[in-house]
Amino acid sequence: MENAYGICKVFLAAGKRAVSQDLHRLRFLVVDNASQEAQLNALREQVNARIGASEERVIERKQTGTVPSSRKLERGRKIMEITVERMEAEERRLLTERVEHTQAARHLASLLMTLGSLLGRFRHF
Repeated sequence: MENAYGICKVFLAAGKRAVSQDLHRLRFLVVDNASQEAQLNALREQVNARIGASEERVIERKQTGTVPSSRKLERGRKIMEITVERMEAEERRLLTERVEHTQAARHLASLLMTLGSLLGRFRHF
């Protein structure tokens, strides 16, 4: 049992480092969006709470020998999924906005090129 406890501690530590690095990378991707930054802050808190709860469950299992209920395990995951879904929805909204902006800019550029061509032809008359 002691060996399994040690393995769990190693995996939790490695997971904490990996998650911390991922959240740090995400920070750079959302730096231009206050809403996304707020969501990322909430996600970081949720992840930290979930990791803390996992550490507590490992200790509890070592001390009592009981396995935590699946309901306990699922609750934290669902909360984080909701936050991630909100962040993804915001990214989709921003992508749609950027695509529309790009299409409008392309249309304007096309009109300006056509206008420039017509003005160039009239100048020769």
